[in-house]
Amino acid sequence: MKYLYLKTICLLALSAVIFCGCKKNKPEGQKEEPKSENGIISFRLDTGQIGDAVITQSGDTSKITITVHPLLNLYGRKPAIALSTGATVMPASGETMNFTLDSTFTYTVTSANGEAKKWYVVFKNQGGSSPASKVAYKDVQVTNFFRRESGHIASDGGFSVPLSNGKVIWLFGDSHIDDYRASDGTIPWLFQVRNAAIVQPYGDWQWQHSPTLTGNSPSFKSYIKHTEDNDHWIWPGSGFQKDDTLFVYSAHLKKVSGGFGFGSGGPDMLAKITIADMKVVGFQELQDFNGINFGISFLKNDADGYT
Repeated sequence: MKYLYLKTICLLALSAVIFCGCKKNKPEGQKEEPKSENGIISFRLDTGQIGDAVITQSGDTSKITITVHPLLNLYGRKPAIALSTGATVMPASGETMNFTLDSTFTYTVTSANGEAKKWYVVFKNQGGSSPASKVAYKDVQVTNFFRRESGHIASDGGFSVPLSNGKVIWLFGDSHIDDYRASDGTIPWLFQVRNAAIVQPYGDWQWQHSPTLTGNSPSFKSYIKHTEDNDHWIWPGSGFQKDDTLFVYSAHLKKVSGGFGFGSGGPDMLAKITIADMKVVGFQELQDFNGINFGISFLKNDADGYT
């Protein structure tokens, strides 16, 4: 009897060892899901975020800190938000948001059983907010916007002007249009138009949604064109909107012998473009600047208008 008793104890002990040995260990580095059923597990911007979100919880306060690239445009961002199982969040994951640096934005997470919790999200510049920390970086989203397979392909120069109708016009000089060769990823050496434009819905970086404008000239096409004499052309600069009209600084060039093969064609102009249909409807000749080009930007002066 004593022998059977000891044997039973040994078998029970062996079973416990086997059970413990078969228990799966949590993979090293795996994060525990928040115990709260109304938690935010991760928060990531569609572009410009550096590293993972830093999630901190102290008492009833839950905070998320996002570090972003210097000079990132936080308007029109679409964050992807991962939640506890069964939870929902408002504003929703993927919803377009206009964030700003060093400001707190509130997200409300509601569990499956209806318990709501506020989460506070703040955005910080990499390296702080001092001007010295604002370095250049490659914005992949914007870069891909200009990697086009049709319409505008490449160009000299580039200016953008925000419009009151929720769009942005991009203005270019000599431009390649519809000449991308998909077979080898190249373009011919010679451009097709003297200037062109792209009209972009604000914050929409899908290039297929932004049409290219090249005008309707029967000869050498250009979006902004004041004459059918192809020895004269316009290179656009910056612009500004006044009422329902866009005014674009238009440098007047012409072919010349020697040098780079071009020079001043006469007084520069302001091209007038109606916002409703983006058609060039006229030109206002400016004073003679003796070969000096302006139009890199315009500053608004409340007393005198734009200068």
